[in-house]
Amino acid sequence: METCGRSLEENHVRIGCYEVTQTWVPELSCRTFGLRTTDLDGTPVELNDISTDRIFVEELAHLFEREMLEPVHLRDVVEDILADQELFQEVRENTGQ
Repeated sequence: METCGRSLEENHVRIGCYEVTQTWVPELSCRTFGLRTTDLDGTPVELNDISTDRIFVEELAHLFEREMLEPVHLRDVVEDILADQELFQEVRENTGQ
C-alpha cells in the first residue's frame, strides 16, 4: 500500500490512506468528488460521485481515516451518511479539521 499522508497530485488530494478524486460531468457542467483507497490485499476500492462539495468529501476522508474504516465498508457507510439527513448533518458538524 502507498505511504499514507496528505498530498496533492493531479487535482487529487490524499488524506491518510484515502484519496479524494474528482470527475468532470459534462452533461451537468459540474465536478463531482469521490474517494479511492486500497483494501488489505491491495485491491483498489473507489467510490465516485459522492458529492459536488469537495470539502465535504475531504471531511469524510478525515473521518474514515480517524475511525480506521475498512475499505470493504466504504460504500455502505457513505450511502448511510447520505441517506440519513441527521447523520449527514452530524458528520458535517463534527468533522471540521
